[in-house]
Amino acid sequence: MPKVVSKSNLPKPNDERVLLEQIEKETFLAISFSGRWTESNWQNYQEKLSAYANKEKISIAPPFIRAKYNTPWSIPFMRKNEVLVKIASQ
Repeated sequence: MPKVVSKSNLPKPNDERVLLEQIEKETFLAISFSGRWTESNWQNYQEKLSAYANKEKISIAPPFIRAKYNTPWSIPFMRKNEVLVKIASQ
């Protein structure tokens, strides 16, 4: 959220499953891909992200995070997905 916004002046969610919580700033390593979200894509892009981190000597702190940005009925080649992992504190 922008600095001018605080938790006290955010609108209340309409759904009780939505939680608003303040978290500390963190840095993530991410890889994006388009297409369907499948278990094989999940494994493939986790491995690619891990290999990149190892090659670049970036210390990561799993677990990996799935980020899906589109509705299920979106055209598959236009979907945006990401696999993220936190960069460990130096």
